[in-house]
Amino acid sequence: MSQGKLYPPLSNIREVSIRIAVKVVEYVYAHGVAFHYPEPLHKEQFIRSKIWNIEYDSFCLIFMIGQNLQQNRPNSSEVTVPKQGDHEQS
Repeated sequence: MSQGKLYPPLSNIREVSIRIAVKVVEYVYAHGVAFHYPEPLHKEQFIRSKIWNIEYDSFCLIFMIGQNLQQNRPNSSEVTVPKQGDHEQS
């Protein structure tokens, strides 16, 4: 807010979202409007277990395979596209 921005920087938006979620969970249990029982003792840990994990172990492997495919792909000048009627009849 001091910088004139309404939202936190994307670099830490996940952590800010978790802190907000912890406050919401504390509020709903304090006011008796929660729908998940029993109440989690470690609310931040509970929230972290429910959020989408953006880390993938295989991302680098898939990225590397994609790079290898790009490197081994023939140039467009090396690709021969048959003209209509050039295919063999069986």
